[in-house]
Amino acid sequence: MTISVNSISVVEIPVTTNVYNVGSQQPIIIELGPVGPQGIQGADGSHGNTGPTGPSVTGATGATGSTGSAGQTGATGATGASGNTGSTGATGPTGPTGLTGSTGATGASITGSTGATGATGATGAGGTLGHYGNFYDTTTQTNAGATSANLITINTNAGSSGVSIVSSSQITFAYAGTYSVNLLGQFITTGGGSNYQVNVWYALNGTAVTQSTAVFTTSGVNNQVLANIEDLVTVNAGDYIQFYWSSQNTYMELLAVAAGSSPTRPASPSVNLHVEQIMYTQLGPTGATGSTGSTGSTGNTGATGPTGSTGAVGATGAAGATGSTGATGNTGATGAAGSTGSTGAAGTTGATGPTGPTGAAGNTGATGSTGPTGADASALPGILLLGGM
Repeated sequence: MTISVNSISVVEIPVTTNVYNVGSQQPIIIELGPVGPQGIQGADGSHGNTGPTGPSVTGATGATGSTGSAGQTGATGATGASGNTGSTGATGPTGPTGLTGSTGATGASITGSTGATGATGATGAGGTLGHYGNFYDTTTQTNAGATSANLITINTNAGSSGVSIVSSSQITFAYAGTYSVNLLGQFITTGGGSNYQVNVWYALNGTAVTQSTAVFTTSGVNNQVLANIEDLVTVNAGDYIQFYWSSQNTYMELLAVAAGSSPTRPASPSVNLHVEQIMYTQLGPTGATGSTGSTGSTGNTGATGPTGSTGAVGATGAAGATGSTGATGNTGATGAAGSTGSTGAAGTTGATGPTGPTGAAGNTGATGSTGPTGADASALPGILLLGGM
């Protein structure tokens, strides 16, 4: 229930009645007038000043007492001397070794006779055919001048293998090796003065070979000389050689002669050239090896003689006794420990300073006047509020 200003309330007031000293309560219902408004609250008085706080003084701490000195450590006793070690006893003689058992007999071993050697195989065919060339020229070759190097040409291959004529003058080798080269040149002087000399040489791959020149001389006009040049040359595959000749007599020439009659005879070439490979590196195949005869059986091995007995070994003597160990000396007594010094007394604690006085409390302000108070239902105990509904 809410009580508001100007509301009308009914209250129940308990009334105690004594009848013959027996008390009883009976409610009395009273209708109250309207509640007046609450008076205005007076202003708070001002607070007084707070007094100053008194000083706080701590007394000085007393000095710490000195620590007592430590006592001296006692001396360590001397160590006793070690006793002498006893001498080692002599080693006794070694005992005898037991007898070695006899070796059993070795079984018989018989070596049979060796079988006959098989027949030797047939000898292989002869060595392989080396590379070669047989060439000639059927034309008469003239002198181009007193100072000219005349290249000898060849126009006919009479049979070859691995050697060929290239560009009419280059004797070309298809395989590396060492070759015997033999040139026959039929020279003649058909006129001119008294100089009938002719020079012949060869070049390898276009470069004249050192010391390869041979000199020949005819005896006069219409006289011939057969120049024979023979040498060994070692080449690589693809190399070639060429022959040259020269003469200061411009009537000198390489003469080719036609076939003749009475009697019939073949023509004579101006140049014959034979090339043959040296065959020291060309070996023929080896013939087959004959079969090996069978091996005979192995004969029996003779018996092994008996092994002699081993001599007896002496007995081992007993080991001597070990000497006793000397007694250990006594350990010296340990010195007494020094006494610990007394602890100094603790200093006294200084007195606590007095607490400052508390300031006087400020005056309390005057309380404002209180407005008229309406009937306060809460001031009447046991009142039942019925109004304000």
